[in-house]
Amino acid sequence: MTDILVLGAGYTGVAAAIRAAVRTRRTGGRVRLVNASARFTERLRLHQTAAGQPLADFPLQDVVAGTGIEFVQGRVAGLDVERRQARLEDGRVLGSRPSGSG
Repeated sequence: MTDILVLGAGYTGVAAAIRAAVRTRRTGGRVRLVNASARFTERLRLHQTAAGQPLADFPLQDVVAGTGIEFVQGRVAGLDVERRQARLEDGRVLGSRPSGSG
């Protein structure tokens, strides 16, 4: 089973996660989007704050709703490339599961 972690939920991270979810949907792949914040802020529009305009931001759960993506809130503290895993600051470990595990 394909286990894909996308680290960072900016425009590129969200787009990559959605594309991966679409491509792995039929094969039972799992896509998880990891981000320190639970909110998606339109950073491309940050210049609007200088003009006093509020920025739109959305809960990431809502952004990925219905896509099959699992949102994981957390900050990555380290990567283990050999094991294909990411360790979060709170101690959780995400990534490839050993063969035969669920």
